[in-house]
Amino acid sequence: MQADDGTTRTAPVEVGLEGDSQTQIISGLEPGDVLVIPQQSGGSGGFTFPGAGGLGGIGGAP
Repeated sequence: MQADDGTTRTAPVEVGLEGDSQTQIISGLEPGDVLVIPQQSGGSGGFTFPGAGGLGGIGGAP
């Protein structure tokens, strides 16, 4: 999650249904929370977090 000052932190959530491209979050988020979703890096199988871009999610930029 991203705070108003731009810092990020992890937040525990409860996951519901999961599909190939979507995951339902049952609890742990509030309306207006801004999520920073990791982008899968090419080939390494790991994840990298985007910098200032890539923001979205509940209440975030589309």
